[in-house]
Amino acid sequence: MGEMMGPPPPDNVVFITTGHGTLGSKWRPTGSGSNFTLSDILKPLEPYKNELIVIEGLDNNQVAASCTHYGCSGTLLTGAEGSTHQIDGASGSGGGAASIDAILGQEFLLDTPISALNLGVLARQGRSLDYFTTSTWAARDTPNLPLDDPDVVFDFLRPYIFGGSFPLLDAIDRSVDPRDLPKVAKTQMDLVHASLAIGLTRVATVQLLSPSSLARFRFLAPEAGDNSYNAIMHDARWLRPDQAAALITKVQRWFAQQVAYLLGKLKATPAGNGTLLDHTLVVWMSESGIFEIGQPALRHRPQDIPVVLAGNVSGKLKTGQYLKFGARQHVDLLLTIAQVMGLDIQTIGDPALRAKPITQILSQ
Repeated sequence: MGEMMGPPPPDNVVFITTGHGTLGSKWRPTGSGSNFTLSDILKPLEPYKNELIVIEGLDNNQVAASCTHYGCSGTLLTGAEGSTHQIDGASGSGGGAASIDAILGQEFLLDTPISALNLGVLARQGRSLDYFTTSTWAARDTPNLPLDDPDVVFDFLRPYIFGGSFPLLDAIDRSVDPRDLPKVAKTQMDLVHASLAIGLTRVATVQLLSPSSLARFRFLAPEAGDNSYNAIMHDARWLRPDQAAALITKVQRWFAQQVAYLLGKLKATPAGNGTLLDHTLVVWMSESGIFEIGQPALRHRPQDIPVVLAGNVSGKLKTGQYLKFGARQHVDLLLTIAQVMGLDIQTIGDPALRAKPITQILSQ
């Protein structure tokens, strides 16, 4: 008799958001379809090229008129704009519905003790900015604020760990200064990997800086000085345009390195007849669109959202391709992800948008 096969591992999803869009000339791959070359910013993802889908041309302006610091974050994962609020003298809107991570987390709650693990990397900055720049929402106007401090994350996870310790978690150093950007980023990715691997959750989010983040990048590039991420992404005006583009590229490439680090951890973890990456969809995107140095009209606009998908979700996605759409609704991607993850739904976010699946990324 042949060896009996157990049920296949469940599929997971991780949403990684980075604020402020990206520099188009350094982000866009060359070529198209399956014949493409990754750009300077995306080069750290080269080892996983055959497991990627790079997408441009998705617009979110149907639900967000403009991406100010108080505009688009709440719509990125919800597909709906919330009510306008005044908080600490700032005015803006949040999420207009539950975000896709919350929807999926509730669907999978019978399978795992934690519905969704919402983490941040220097993403929390205070009451008004926390509300207006968070990406994850439990319901309309109800944010799920990310856990920014790895030590707090360990305390959050501890009650859900039954039957002793888990080497994957025990190996992670919890004594990390929450202001140390590179160490916090690594630790949060380690915690996402461990939580998926041991079955604490099937859904995770990592908000890797908020759009208005004051995080510093001197550790990466001395020319960044003591200027904030927010200032860097506003054309790094203390530098010449070519120097500013080089600095922004370094910062955005560093984001890609954090994504690549997580992909490497997932790919190195056996799951079923493959790896954990074979059963996980990693989604990396920003609330703002692609821009260029010296073109302020492209700044803070919810159009041409940069998207990278990694993982084929048990063969459901057609990976190894670069797709360029012409002003297609971003909410279509949210619906596609929900359906790929097993939800039997025909709409998500604002129902007036009549979202449709993006069939080009599906394997069948």
